[in-house]
Amino acid sequence: MHSSLSSTVCSTPTNDSVEKIIKNDSIRYQRKGYGLISATLLTISFFIFVPKLIQMIWPYFLKNMSKETMFLIIAISLHSGVYFLSNVVMFVIYKIKLPFFERYRISDKAWPWESKPEMWGAILKRTLKMLAFCHFVIVPLLTMFEIKSGLKMRMDMESFPSIKEIFGQIIFFMICEDFFFYWGHRLLHHPRVYPHIHKIHHEYNITISLAAEYAHPVEFLIGNIVSVIL
Repeated sequence: MHSSLSSTVCSTPTNDSVEKIIKNDSIRYQRKGYGLISATLLTISFFIFVPKLIQMIWPYFLKNMSKETMFLIIAISLHSGVYFLSNVVMFVIYKIKLPFFERYRISDKAWPWESKPEMWGAILKRTLKMLAFCHFVIVPLLTMFEIKSGLKMRMDMESFPSIKEIFGQIIFFMICEDFFFYWGHRLLHHPRVYPHIHKIHHEYNITISLAAEYAHPVEFLIGNIVSVIL
């Protein structure tokens, strides 16, 4: 009876599971040297270096593309490009197993391609198919819908945002995204919803980068896209 339930609903964690979660979280927040420096540099790049780079190349886009084409290309390439490039980088990190990176692992489990290579091959195929559909069908359709609805974005050079405005907008939308993602995720864990939608995401029982957006198309909309565009 227990096994059939655990395969169809999101069960309440046991005390042992809660203790493991707390232990893993405590490992995550231990000081590990260069991690804080890397995170700081990455944050600074979002607020200063990336906007400056965009400001340099923006006139080229304005000269050679319509605003609608710019929005379509940038919206799709930024989301999918960053996601897939990040996964290539993470795949290399997983494979080389340098001690510098291994210190950041929060689980001592073997990677799925090491412990269960045949099962990994099957889930990898499903993952790539689902990601391809979500990234190259759902995202373009939503982008086109937003374009047809009328773009309400500043795209001219004269009103290019300052660092102060960029900082304020990023903080504000981080809060908005976190709020909608949280409540969308709670909805997906409802017993009547979980087995039909969110259970797909939990086919992965170990944290790897590729699983971040591996989800049912409905969850991709509710949890990943809508929480961002709102």
